Amino acid sequence: MTNTLKPCPCCGGDARAQFEVYGTWVRVFCVECGLSTMSVPTRNFDPTPATVLWNKRVENDKPA
Repeated sequence: MTNTLKPCPCCGGDARAQFEVYGTWVRVFCVECGLSTMSVPTRNFDPTPATVLWNKRVENDKPA
């Protein structure tokens, strides 16, 4: 799995992963507007769980 982060869905800013509690939790946040994912459990400083959340997008043009 690639850990490339998409731009912020709100402002288009750059995103970064932030590790917490000795690398056991991770979140992704926008350095421009501060939007972030929730903190999710991880192992060994692996950003994948938060990257998956951050990169998920909803299509706006789905039929109602």
